[in-house]
Amino acid sequence: MDKLLNFSERTTLIIHALGYIVSKKGKPVPSKEISSRLQVSPTYLAKVLQMLVKKGLLKSTRGAHGGFALLKKPEEIMLLDLLVMSEGELPVQFCLLGKPLCAPEKCVFSEINREITRIIRARLEGVDLTEIADKF
Repeated sequence: MDKLLNFSERTTLIIHALGYIVSKKGKPVPSKEISSRLQVSPTYLAKVLQMLVKKGLLKSTRGAHGGFALLKKPEEIMLLDLLVMSEGELPVQFCLLGKPLCAPEKCVFSEINREITRIIRARLEGVDLTEIADKF
């Protein structure tokens, strides 16, 4: 098993890019600076940032002092919101085989999966962008 939590590259980039932008305390951050700091393709980053502009999370300003800035308060944006925006709702599959062979109320794996999903959801609902920004 490689990872227990398997976020897409796009989701990981969204979280880190927004965290870095928040760490700049409201100043517009050029995409070139973000791509350099996060060591990602400037082209791919530009696509992701433009998607966040369209979703209403960022504003983009052109010019010498331009860049990207957050439109909402960072403490109002939770990791769960970003994950759902990028990848959709958390999966609710409880059978490890993908086809239930036993009654869900008797299945040990169903119970474990429900508990893990509850813990992950609660943790992601409790982490906002200020906590991510503190890592930069």
